Amino acid sequence: MEHSYKDSIRQWRTKLKRLAEERDRIEADIAQCEAVVKALAESIEDRTQREKFLAEVETLARSEGFTDAIRRILADSHGPITPPEIRDRMMEDGFRLGAYKSPLASIHAILTRLGNKGQVRRKVRGDRTAYEWVEK
Repeated sequence: MEHSYKDSIRQWRTKLKRLAEERDRIEADIAQCEAVVKALAESIEDRTQREKFLAEVETLARSEGFTDAIRRILADSHGPITPPEIRDRMMEDGFRLGAYKSPLASIHAILTRLGNKGQVRRKVRGDRTAYEWVEK
């Protein structure tokens, strides 16, 4: 029994190492692609379009976790924002919510945790609860 346990550990460790190396290669490719796309974007004459495009590139290249995305959206918002608005903003920003069985439930759980830490404040907005970022 112990032998199979050690084999399993070795196999999973090998897989983890291989995936970490693959991640490093992918991150290097992303950084290179981001640099080229940003350089090419300088040829966009319309400043508003160029800035919007560069913001999209930044979002796509960013490796951001679920909680960090919510923090950023709250910090960037101009006032309280509801969980569905946070979800919509995450989708607009290119965050892949498909991996989450219930994105709104996850957003609510994170907002509760951030509220318990004093990082967000709950606000009643009509019949909805909205949240605003406290730490600036």
